[in-house]
Amino acid sequence: MKKTLPIFLFFVLSSLATFAQQPPLLNTFSFTHDAYNLTTCITYTANDTGTITVQLQLAKDEVGNIVIDKYFYSPSDSGGGCYTITTLEPCTNYRVTLNMSNSVAFGPVTNPLFLFKSDCVSNLTTHSGINYGLSSYGNMVMTTASDLSLITSLELYDLTGRLVKTEKLTSTNQFILVNTTPGIYVGRLVAEGQTLLVNRLVID
Repeated sequence: MKKTLPIFLFFVLSSLATFAQQPPLLNTFSFTHDAYNLTTCITYTANDTGTITVQLQLAKDEVGNIVIDKYFYSPSDSGGGCYTITTLEPCTNYRVTLNMSNSVAFGPVTNPLFLFKSDCVSNLTTHSGINYGLSSYGNMVMTTASDLSLITSLELYDLTGRLVKTEKLTSTNQFILVNTTPGIYVGRLVAEGQTLLVNRLVID
């Protein structure tokens, strides 16, 4: 004898299937930034029970090419999260695009989510009465420090946020050879857990 599902159960299963096919939906967002860092916070309706993939793309200016493309992952039951990109170029206009997906569906692309300009900075700074400088020429990074009483190091990151070089400063004026792929990098001078200076560096 052929068996059939009760009509009520059929509609329940159909509703569950429809629910499972829905992408995550954006509810609210906010953001903060400085010269090199952008933090975007969102809340969403997950429409799934697994992991939500959040894709943030940054393009220069309103019609420029995408220069940063980052993926972040959040539990669906968290209802949102904050996601930080650490490789901005100072004094640059950006357009931010958002795309979200769950295990079964891709959400609509929000383009733009927002526009902003990263802060402008100098390659010189003063920290606790000590003057610091950070610049580049060719394949060399040049650092200056009027005092080395703090244990100071250079950290060099590529535009994906990957640390490619660390060098301890041993001189108040130091030239550091960088053997890496030519391009744009982010240099940080750090001492005892504090960031003293961050600057965009072009390595040839």
